[in-house]
Amino acid sequence: MTTDLSPAPHKHGLVNRLYHGNTTFGLIQRKKRFYAISMVLVIICLSSMISRGFNLGVEFKGGNIFTVAAPSTVDVKATRDFIQGQGVPDAIVQTVKTTTGETKIRVETEPLSEEERTKVGDALAKRFNADPNTQLDIKSVGASWGEQVTKKALQGLLVFLIFVIAYISIRFEPKMAAAAIIALVHDLILAAGIYSLTYFVITPSTVIAFLTVLGYSLYDTIVVFDKVQENTKGIERQGNSTYSEAAELALNETFMRS
Repeated sequence: MTTDLSPAPHKHGLVNRLYHGNTTFGLIQRKKRFYAISMVLVIICLSSMISRGFNLGVEFKGGNIFTVAAPSTVDVKATRDFIQGQGVPDAIVQTVKTTTGETKIRVETEPLSEEERTKVGDALAKRFNADPNTQLDIKSVGASWGEQVTKKALQGLLVFLIFVIAYISIRFEPKMAAAAIIALVHDLILAAGIYSLTYFVITPSTVIAFLTVLGYSLYDTIVVFDKVQENTKGIERQGNSTYSEAAELALNETFMRS
Protein backbone atom coordinates (compact mmCIF):
# COMPACT_ATOMS: atom_id res chain seq x y z
CA MET A 1 0.00 0.00 0.00
CA THR A 2 1.43 3.39 -0.98
CA THR A 3 0.68 6.80 0.40
CA ASP A 4 0.27 9.80 -1.89
CA LEU A 5 2.34 12.62 -0.42
CA SER A 6 1.81 15.04 -3.30
CA PRO A 7 0.54 18.51 -2.29
CA ALA A 8 -3.15 19.26 -2.44
CA PRO A 9 -4.27 20.85 -5.74
CA HIS A 10 -5.30 24.10 -4.09
CA LYS A 11 -1.72 24.74 -3.00
CA HIS A 12 -0.87 25.76 -6.56
CA GLY A 13 -4.11 27.59 -7.17
CA LEU A 14 -4.58 31.23 -8.06
CA VAL A 15 -5.08 32.37 -4.45
CA ASN A 16 -1.84 30.68 -3.37
CA ARG A 17 0.12 32.19 -6.28
CA LEU A 18 -1.29 35.63 -5.52
CA TYR A 19 -0.38 35.38 -1.86
CA HIS A 20 3.23 34.38 -2.57
CA GLY A 21 3.69 36.94 -5.33
CA ASN A 22 4.09 34.37 -8.09
CA THR A 23 1.41 36.15 -10.08
CA THR A 24 -0.24 39.54 -9.71
CA PHE A 25 -3.06 41.68 -10.96
CA GLY A 26 -1.64 45.03 -11.99
CA LEU A 27 -3.62 47.31 -9.69
CA ILE A 28 -1.28 50.14 -8.76
CA GLN A 29 0.22 50.36 -12.25
CA ARG A 30 -3.32 50.93 -13.56
CA LYS A 31 -4.27 53.37 -10.82
CA LYS A 32 -5.00 56.25 -13.22
CA ARG A 33 -7.56 54.11 -15.04
CA PHE A 34 -9.20 53.09 -11.76
CA TYR A 35 -9.18 56.69 -10.53
CA ALA A 36 -10.90 57.80 -13.75
CA ILE A 37 -13.58 55.11 -13.51
CA SER A 38 -14.14 55.91 -9.85
CA MET A 39 -14.39 59.64 -10.54
CA VAL A 40 -16.98 59.09 -13.28
CA LEU A 41 -19.09 56.89 -10.98
CA VAL A 42 -18.88 59.43 -8.14
CA ILE A 43 -19.92 62.28 -10.45
CA ILE A 44 -22.89 60.26 -11.74
CA CYS A 45 -24.00 59.38 -8.20
CA LEU A 46 -23.59 62.92 -6.86
CA SER A 47 -25.45 64.36 -9.85
CA SER A 48 -28.34 61.98 -9.27
CA MET A 49 -28.47 62.72 -5.54
CA ILE A 50 -28.49 66.48 -6.18
CA SER A 51 -30.95 66.53 -9.08
CA ARG A 52 -33.17 63.55 -8.34
CA GLY A 53 -32.80 63.04 -4.61
CA PHE A 54 -34.03 59.94 -2.80
CA ASN A 55 -37.26 57.98 -2.61
CA LEU A 56 -37.84 58.19 1.13
CA GLY A 57 -40.13 55.60 2.69
CA VAL A 58 -43.15 56.44 4.77
CA GLU A 59 -41.11 55.98 7.96
CA PHE A 60 -39.16 59.14 7.08
CA LYS A 61 -41.75 61.42 5.46
CA GLY A 62 -44.95 60.27 7.16
CA GLY A 63 -48.01 58.70 5.58
CA ASN A 64 -50.05 55.51 5.69
CA ILE A 65 -49.19 51.82 5.41
CA PHE A 66 -51.83 49.34 4.25
CA THR A 67 -51.04 45.63 4.55
CA VAL A 68 -53.54 43.10 3.22
CA ALA A 69 -53.44 39.34 2.56
CA ALA A 70 -53.16 38.59 -1.16
CA PRO A 71 -52.64 35.68 -3.59
CA SER A 72 -49.03 34.64 -4.24
CA THR A 73 -49.43 35.60 -7.93
CA VAL A 74 -50.63 39.14 -7.28
CA ASP A 75 -49.83 41.73 -9.97
CA VAL A 76 -48.02 44.65 -8.34
CA LYS A 77 -48.44 47.01 -11.31
CA ALA A 78 -52.17 46.30 -11.56
CA THR A 79 -52.49 46.93 -7.82
CA ARG A 80 -50.63 50.23 -8.15
CA ASP A 81 -53.00 51.28 -10.96
CA PHE A 82 -55.94 50.23 -8.79
CA ILE A 83 -54.74 52.41 -5.91
CA GLN A 84 -54.32 55.36 -8.25
CA GLY A 85 -57.90 54.76 -9.35
CA GLN A 86 -58.92 55.36 -5.73
CA GLY A 87 -57.53 58.89 -5.96
CA VAL A 88 -54.17 58.11 -4.34
CA PRO A 89 -51.26 58.94 -6.71
CA ASP A 90 -47.62 57.94 -6.24
CA ALA A 91 -48.40 54.98 -3.98
CA ILE A 92 -45.58 52.50 -3.32
CA VAL A 93 -46.80 48.93 -3.74
CA GLN A 94 -44.74 45.89 -2.72
CA THR A 95 -45.31 42.22 -2.02
CA VAL A 96 -44.00 40.86 1.29
CA LYS A 97 -43.72 37.38 2.71
CA THR A 98 -44.60 36.59 6.31
CA THR A 99 -42.70 34.08 8.44
CA THR A 100 -45.46 31.56 7.73
CA GLY A 101 -45.00 31.97 3.96
CA GLU A 102 -48.17 34.01 3.47
CA THR A 103 -48.11 36.66 0.73
CA LYS A 104 -49.24 40.17 1.56
CA ILE A 105 -49.50 43.42 -0.33
CA ARG A 106 -47.95 46.46 1.35
CA VAL A 107 -49.10 49.85 0.12
CA GLU A 108 -47.46 53.10 1.26
CA THR A 109 -49.27 56.38 0.60
CA GLU A 110 -49.01 60.04 1.41
CA PRO A 111 -50.85 61.23 4.56
CA LEU A 112 -54.60 60.63 4.11
CA SER A 113 -57.67 61.75 5.98
CA GLU A 114 -59.59 59.20 8.04
CA GLU A 115 -62.26 59.01 5.36
CA GLU A 116 -59.66 58.40 2.63
CA ARG A 117 -57.91 55.73 4.71
CA THR A 118 -61.18 53.89 5.22
CA LYS A 119 -61.99 54.11 1.51
CA VAL A 120 -58.61 52.73 0.41
CA GLY A 121 -58.62 50.01 3.08
CA ASP A 122 -62.12 48.79 2.15
CA ALA A 123 -61.21 48.84 -1.56
CA LEU A 124 -58.09 46.73 -0.96
CA ALA A 125 -59.96 44.24 1.20
CA LYS A 126 -62.66 43.87 -1.44
CA ARG A 127 -60.13 43.50 -4.29
CA PHE A 128 -58.29 40.63 -2.58
CA ASN A 129 -61.34 39.08 -0.86
CA ALA A 130 -59.76 39.73 2.51
CA ASP A 131 -61.52 40.11 5.86
CA PRO A 132 -61.09 43.82 6.76
CA ASN A 133 -61.12 42.95 10.46
CA THR A 134 -58.45 40.24 10.48
CA GLN A 135 -56.56 40.38 7.16
CA LEU A 136 -56.20 44.13 6.73
CA ASP A 137 -53.84 46.31 8.74
CA ILE A 138 -53.71 50.10 8.47
CA LYS A 139 -51.00 52.19 10.13
CA SER A 140 -50.52 55.93 10.10
CA VAL A 141 -47.08 57.52 10.52
CA GLY A 142 -47.04 61.17 11.46
CA ALA A 143 -44.70 63.60 9.75
CA SER A 144 -43.17 64.56 13.12
CA TRP A 145 -42.34 60.92 13.88
CA GLY A 146 -40.82 60.53 10.41
CA GLU A 147 -38.74 63.65 11.03
CA GLN A 148 -37.44 62.13 14.28
CA VAL A 149 -36.51 58.90 12.47
CA THR A 150 -34.64 60.88 9.81
CA LYS A 151 -32.81 62.89 12.44
CA LYS A 152 -31.81 59.79 14.42
CA ALA A 153 -30.65 57.99 11.27
CA LEU A 154 -28.44 60.92 10.23
CA GLN A 155 -27.10 61.25 13.77
CA GLY A 156 -26.21 57.55 13.84
CA LEU A 157 -24.44 57.83 10.51
CA LEU A 158 -22.56 60.96 11.62
CA VAL A 159 -21.46 59.42 14.94
CA PHE A 160 -20.27 56.31 13.09
CA LEU A 161 -18.19 58.40 10.69
CA ILE A 162 -16.70 60.51 13.50
CA PHE A 163 -15.55 57.46 15.49
CA VAL A 164 -14.24 55.71 12.38
CA ILE A 165 -12.30 58.76 11.22
CA ALA A 166 -10.84 59.20 14.72
CA TYR A 167 -9.79 55.53 14.81
CA ILE A 168 -8.25 55.64 11.34
CA SER A 169 -6.36 58.84 12.14
CA ILE A 170 -4.77 57.17 15.19
CA ARG A 171 -4.28 53.76 13.60
CA PHE A 172 -2.45 54.80 10.42
CA GLU A 173 0.09 57.35 9.30
CA PRO A 174 -1.40 60.58 7.86
CA LYS A 175 -1.34 59.62 4.17
CA MET A 176 -2.88 56.20 4.82
CA ALA A 177 -5.50 57.72 7.13
CA ALA A 178 -6.46 60.26 4.46
CA ALA A 179 -6.73 57.51 1.83
CA ALA A 180 -8.85 55.36 4.15
CA ILE A 181 -11.23 58.24 4.90
CA ILE A 182 -11.54 59.05 1.18
CA ALA A 183 -12.28 55.38 0.44
CA LEU A 184 -14.96 55.36 3.15
CA VAL A 185 -16.68 58.47 1.76
CA HIS A 186 -16.30 57.08 -1.77
CA ASP A 187 -18.11 53.84 -0.84
CA LEU A 188 -20.86 55.75 0.96
CA ILE A 189 -21.45 57.97 -2.09
CA LEU A 190 -21.65 54.97 -4.43
CA ALA A 191 -24.00 53.04 -2.13
CA ALA A 192 -26.29 56.06 -1.69
CA GLY A 193 -26.00 56.88 -5.40
CA ILE A 194 -27.35 53.46 -6.37
CA TYR A 195 -30.48 54.16 -4.31
CA SER A 196 -30.86 57.54 -5.96
CA LEU A 197 -30.31 56.21 -9.50
CA THR A 198 -32.66 53.24 -9.11
CA TYR A 199 -35.09 55.17 -6.88
CA PHE A 200 -35.33 52.26 -4.46
CA VAL A 201 -37.34 53.10 -1.36
CA ILE A 202 -35.15 54.14 1.58
CA THR A 203 -36.30 52.68 4.90
CA PRO A 204 -34.65 52.48 8.35
CA SER A 205 -33.28 49.10 7.22
CA THR A 206 -31.51 50.91 4.38
CA VAL A 207 -29.59 53.01 6.90
CA ILE A 208 -28.48 49.81 8.63
CA ALA A 209 -27.39 48.49 5.23
CA PHE A 210 -25.33 51.66 4.62
CA LEU A 211 -23.59 51.19 7.96
CA THR A 212 -22.88 47.57 7.05
CA VAL A 213 -21.34 48.65 3.72
CA LEU A 214 -19.16 51.16 5.55
CA GLY A 215 -18.12 48.45 8.00
CA TYR A 216 -16.97 46.19 5.17
CA SER A 217 -15.20 49.11 3.51
CA LEU A 218 -13.35 49.91 6.71
CA TYR A 219 -12.46 46.25 7.25
CA ASP A 220 -11.02 45.91 3.75
CA THR A 221 -9.03 49.11 4.12
CA ILE A 222 -7.50 48.03 7.43
CA VAL A 223 -6.64 44.57 6.09
CA VAL A 224 -4.91 46.01 3.01
CA PHE A 225 -3.06 48.78 4.87
CA ASP A 226 -1.87 46.35 7.56
CA LYS A 227 -0.35 44.22 4.82
CA VAL A 228 1.18 47.29 3.14
CA GLN A 229 2.80 48.31 6.44
CA GLU A 230 4.11 44.77 6.92
CA ASN A 231 5.59 44.57 3.42
CA THR A 232 7.16 48.04 3.47
CA LYS A 233 8.67 47.80 6.95
CA GLY A 234 12.38 48.44 6.61
CA ILE A 235 12.17 48.65 2.82
CA GLU A 236 14.74 51.47 2.75
CA ARG A 237 17.40 49.24 4.30
CA GLN A 238 16.59 46.17 2.19
CA GLY A 239 16.61 47.92 -1.18
CA ASN A 240 15.35 44.84 -3.04
CA SER A 241 12.03 46.39 -4.11
CA THR A 242 10.36 49.75 -4.43
CA TYR A 243 7.51 50.96 -2.24
CA SER A 244 5.09 50.63 -5.18
CA GLU A 245 6.15 47.01 -5.73
CA ALA A 246 5.72 46.19 -2.05
CA ALA A 247 2.31 47.87 -1.99
CA GLU A 248 1.31 46.02 -5.17
CA LEU A 249 2.25 42.73 -3.52
CA ALA A 250 0.23 43.65 -0.41
CA LEU A 251 -2.83 44.42 -2.51
CA ASN A 252 -2.57 41.14 -4.38
CA GLU A 253 -2.01 39.18 -1.17
CA THR A 254 -5.30 40.52 0.18
CA PHE A 255 -7.10 40.87 -3.15
CA MET A 256 -9.11 37.62 -3.03
CA ARG A 257 -9.89 38.08 0.67
CA SER A 258 -11.18 41.60 0.07
